[in-house]
Order: sequence, then C-alpha cells, then structure tokens
Amino acid sequence: MNTPLQIYTPAEPLSAYIEMFWYWEGYHPPHPAERILPSGTMEITISLSDTPFRVYDETPGRTPTDIVGPMVVGPHSRHFIIETAQPMSLLSVWFKAGGALALFGLGGHEMHNTHLPLNLLWGSQADKLYDDLMKAPTTRARFRILEAALTAHLHRSDHQHSAVQHA
Repeated sequence: MNTPLQIYTPAEPLSAYIEMFWYWEGYHPPHPAERILPSGTMEITISLSDTPFRVYDETPGRTPTDIVGPMVVGPHSRHFIIETAQPMSLLSVWFKAGGALALFGLGGHEMHNTHLPLNLLWGSQADKLYDDLMKAPTTRARFRILEAALTAHLHRSDHQHSAVQHA
C-alpha cells in the first residue's frame, strides 16, 4: 500500500540549497480550509489536481488568489489560508535558509508574505515543468523531473554568507 506522503532528499548540488521535496497524493482533510502558520522558509508548491490552488490572504479587502501550476511561496510573518474543500495532490520543495536565492535570484525579503506563480520568474520553462510533472507516471519520476529542472536553474554562489550556511 502506498503512503499518501512521500519525501525525497535531492542529491548534490541541490541538497546544499533544498531541505526536501514532498508529495502528498489525495490530500483532503475534513475541513474546507486550513490556516498555514507563519514560516521563515521559502518553498515551491505545485497542485497536480484539476483545480487551482486557492490562497486567502486575510488582509482586509484582499480577494483570494487562484494559482494554476507551480507557485513560489515566500517567507511569511503572518498566517494565510488555503482551500482544502477538494482533494488535491501536492508536490512541494522546501528550501534551506537562503537557498531560494540560488534558484530565483530573489531573497526572502523580496518574497515576504507572497505567493507568486513560478512562470513569472521562469517563463515558459515553468509551464513545461508543470506539463512534465502532470504527465509523469510515478512519484519517483516527478521527483526526478523536479530535481533536473531545479538543477538547470541553479546559480550557485561561492559567496554565500557563513551565517546563512550555519542556519
């Protein structure tokens, strides 16, 4: 029997920047929405379901954001809410402290409290990644596709501050 949650640690050189990949098949908690607590980390989250990923920012006057395909989630200092009314299959990349800078050229301060479609940063390459992930026959294949795409976008810096490496 397959477990709904699968975790993968990428190989070098990505493992210097990325904590892990995870995939959850058929995520469907018993509640229609879920509060995500603030985190100082960045991630890429990809819904591999037929419905967009809906994010609610509780800032007064803001409407929900629907994102199809990969999205970059910046570090948050306040909670946000995701819709969980429909079953989802989710694939995510959790970055180590400062790790996203090597892939996006953006630091956490530039992505603070944001959800941004990956295609705004990678253009059509993000759309191709999404198509490839949707067609992949297994979770292992999805991890390999994601690992190859991230490795291709890696811009390593030999000048990473030692405090970031320690964190």
